[in-house]
Amino acid sequence: MGSVNLVTLRYRWVWLAIGWSLVIALIISSLISLPPATDSLLKLPFGDKIAHAVAYLVIMGWFAQIYHAPPTRCGYVIGFLLLGIILEILQGWGGFRVADWTDVVANSLGIGIAWILTRGRLALWLVYIESKI
Repeated sequence: MGSVNLVTLRYRWVWLAIGWSLVIALIISSLISLPPATDSLLKLPFGDKIAHAVAYLVIMGWFAQIYHAPPTRCGYVIGFLLLGIILEILQGWGGFRVADWTDVVANSLGIGIAWILTRGRLALWLVYIESKI
């Protein structure tokens, strides 16, 4: 992954804005009451856990595209793990959502999968997009 560390993104500020927008959307969707239509979509076996894993895979994968240095990535891993824990605590306090610690496990799984997937060539997905712009 040595050459990946040397990559700089021309539109880094755009990618960061999109990434932080995804984080804000995740926070909001974690703290609001879900509409009934959404509940029916999550009635698949483990549908809720799959949604958690995919959401955290996306945000960790997104920032892993921008930051390639292992210490920075570790910081994002810790930050997103803490975010998931804090959101579960807030859901428990909110009264209209239920705190479920298995959601934290699903979040962690998504973060771990993103870490693994972006250790190689997939870490250059945004670089590829920029080359096509």
